[in-house]
Amino acid sequence: MKSAQFLASLFNQTATIIAVTLTLVANVSAAERVLHAFLAKPAANPSGGVAFDAAGNLYGMTASSTGSRNGGVVFELTPNTENGYHILYRFKGGRDGFSPDGDVVLDPAGNIYGITQSGGGSTSCVDGCGTVFRLAPRVGGGWTESVLYRFRGGKDGFTPLGGLVLDESGNLYGTTIGGGTSGFGTVFELSPSGKGWTKSILYNFAGDSDGHSPEGKLIRDSAGNLYGTTGEGGGSSTCFSFGCGTVFELTPSSGGWSESVLYRFQGGQDGMYPRSKLLFDGVGNLYGTTYYGGSTTCSGGCGVVFELTPNSDGWSEAVLYSFQGEDGAGPTAGVVFDAAGNLFGATSGGGRRSDQGGTVFKLTPSGGTWTETVLQNFGGRSGFLPFANLIIDASNNLYGTTAFGGKVEQGVVFEIIP
Repeated sequence: MKSAQFLASLFNQTATIIAVTLTLVANVSAAERVLHAFLAKPAANPSGGVAFDAAGNLYGMTASSTGSRNGGVVFELTPNTENGYHILYRFKGGRDGFSPDGDVVLDPAGNIYGITQSGGGSTSCVDGCGTVFRLAPRVGGGWTESVLYRFRGGKDGFTPLGGLVLDESGNLYGTTIGGGTSGFGTVFELSPSGKGWTKSILYNFAGDSDGHSPEGKLIRDSAGNLYGTTGEGGGSSTCFSFGCGTVFELTPSSGGWSESVLYRFQGGQDGMYPRSKLLFDGVGNLYGTTYYGGSTTCSGGCGVVFELTPNSDGWSEAVLYSFQGEDGAGPTAGVVFDAAGNLFGATSGGGRRSDQGGTVFKLTPSGGTWTETVLQNFGGRSGFLPFANLIIDASNNLYGTTAFGGKVEQGVVFEIIP
């Protein structure tokens, strides 16, 4: 799973101090409902967040499953029914894909799209280089899986992570953590073409100042520009390997696509190793999280929530909140807004339980500062390690997954009612 790829090596940081007022408040518990606890048989360890359809059903994926089809599953949760959990597809672990990752995305016709980290049949990677797939509902019931693309490794890219973005024309966009012309990952597009799909590489990361190893899900603005993060790269000598990570933009033009680095993390108080999906507000500011950096309460830093603001000289970063450990640590998920302008997110570790199974948090703006409230401390049967993005409904209820925990430590789908 993606969590096994977290860097173990920590190092001294060169602090870049950003003036920001942090206010930590005591935990205020919200109500948690475990909507489903995975039992290992037939599926375990949800590998991304969940997505709603128009009827209020939830869809997601698990990284593993049991039996002859042991490559993970796509599942559905139907509200207000006695038996609301349904497996829509079980991956065989071969050419159809193995170990799905990230969020699923639905189109207006109800088709489900996603990625698998491996599988696909290429011998260039151990267990295959990954796939992009579609599940289409059949008339009369059931689902049909189609593999839209099988990655080949090398310059073609390998190990897609984070999920896909779907545009209004039905094109899909995503990233691979490796491969490309320099081996440091790609941004790709899949376009429907006749009865098949055509893949194009929009950008090959060079691995230094432009970024290295994109993991977070892309977002797209109304002009068709793509935005994302790289977990490494940026050129800072403070961090392991090629730098502390970047936020980037890809802009389409008649001659192809051009990349701009909006921010290069320095590895101190400003954060390092962004792995999250980004979020726009209504005036064009970007929000996200970093896994490390910020407060030194944790070795390497507990992570931050940041804002990027466009200005005449480029983009400037402000740290909205720096985690301290007991209030959360190591966020890999992005953040979401409610209608009042509050931000919500999850941390993959930290919290006030002894097992430090992660948190769900709320950030409330007031007079230029942000106050954090911990809504949920995970551990045990409530779930453990929420790596994935949250979603929010019209009533401000939050939905997500934990990779572990629950009845038999195989993960849960949860709802938080603030």
